[in-house]
Amino acid sequence: MFVWYYLHFLLHSFASERQVSFDEFGNEWPLTVNSGTIECRQGNSVVFITDGKEYAINGTAEDLGYKDIRPIWKDDTSTGIVEYAQVVANDEGISLEEAVSQLGGLPKVNINPLIQIGLALCE
Repeated sequence: MFVWYYLHFLLHSFASERQVSFDEFGNEWPLTVNSGTIECRQGNSVVFITDGKEYAINGTAEDLGYKDIRPIWKDDTSTGIVEYAQVVANDEGISLEEAVSQLGGLPKVNINPLIQIGLALCE
C-alpha cells in the first residue's frame, strides 16, 4: 500500500508543461524572449521557463518565490502613450524616458493567454 501512495505522489509531482513561442502568438506574444516552456507547479502556480530561468506568470507562483516576469514582459507601445509621452517631454523639456516614467511607465502586452494555458495544465 505504501508503494502505491509513493508512486502516486511521484507521478503527480511532475509538472505539466507546454512549449510556447512567438511563432505561435505572432504580434500578441507578450515576452521579449522568443520561446519557452509553461509549467503548472504546486497550487496552480504558473511558471515560464526560458534560458534556464524560471519566472512567475501568476500571483500564486510569485508567492512561491519564482523570479519576477517583468524584466522579460514586453511593453505595449500600441496604446498611444508613447506619443503622449513625447508631447509631455517636449512641453517640459525632459527626455522621453523621463516623461514615460512620470506617466507611470508603459503598459504591458496582455499576458493572460499564457496564464490561461498554464492554468489549463493544472487541471
